[in-house]
Amino acid sequence: VVDAGSNQITVFQVKSDGSLVVADVASSQGTAPISLTVANNLVYVLDSGSANIAGFFLKNGQLAFIAGSNQPLSGIPSSSPEDIGFISSGQGGPSPVAAGPGAGASVLAVTEKAAGVIDTYTVSREGVASAPTVTASNGGGPYGFTTTAQGYLILTEAGTGSLSSYAVSNTGSLRT
Repeated sequence: VVDAGSNQITVFQVKSDGSLVVADVASSQGTAPISLTVANNLVYVLDSGSANIAGFFLKNGQLAFIAGSNQPLSGIPSSSPEDIGFISSGQGGPSPVAAGPGAGASVLAVTEKAAGVIDTYTVSREGVASAPTVTASNGGGPYGFTTTAQGYLILTEAGTGSLSSYAVSNTGSLRT
């Protein structure tokens, strides 16, 4: 869970009776975290105040920051970052897989509503994100998104009240 007020992320353990217990608390490695995504043992957080992403390994309820994973967003002023997520597996496309020695790479996406762009990052086997590849959205104001089983990125365009779809390459490039 993100906590923009404290610039932290929290891991909760769900007990057998359904109650929650704090398992770990860590700095988000930026300011004003607004969203996070999890794929297997890999966690990435989106910090809107400092306009960056940061990665963590999650093991036994404990977070460990991944050195070198802190990457900037597009750099467009007042970009209004909104959402972060791993892009689901498609036929021959990227997939969110376990990070660590011998694991495959992944693609991560971030939407920036006011800037009208989508940032994509390739994530190495060691869990380190690349610099962003910045793509203008097809509509206006990319907001929330999901991915299909075939690996397409489907996102809402807040400015036009529409949906856009993108094919995603293993290098993080997007194509409408």
